[in-house]
Amino acid sequence: MKHRSLLTGQMLADLIVINGKVITVDSDFSIAQAVAVKGDKVVAVGMNEEIKALAGKNTKVLDLKGKTMLPGINDAHIHAALYGGTRPPLTVDVGYPAVKSIGDIVRAVAEKAKTAKPGEWIRGLGWDEGYLEE
Repeated sequence: MKHRSLLTGQMLADLIVINGKVITVDSDFSIAQAVAVKGDKVVAVGMNEEIKALAGKNTKVLDLKGKTMLPGINDAHIHAALYGGTRPPLTVDVGYPAVKSIGDIVRAVAEKAKTAKPGEWIRGLGWDEGYLEE
């Protein structure tokens, strides 16, 4: 595998990860052994010896010992509270397979109405008339 490096001249990686099965997302989904990181960017992907050459005396080395490394995105903006608000008991599940007919929907809403306070909205989620028996 021919690696690509964004490092030039005397720039050295802050971190190298070696001895892994590095799954890339290049056009061939090629497999590498090692990765070099500078700051918060992956700057090189390739074989162990190529990437080891980018290490200096202050470079941290992480040995994967044959384990797999996958690319990923960590997103702290996931709307977890919004998602939670769309799940029972905060909403009535009126989606298939919880309901299969208009009668099922009426029963599900009536059940929720028994515990709702006067004037409180009853929210439902999942409605898809294509799944209703009618």
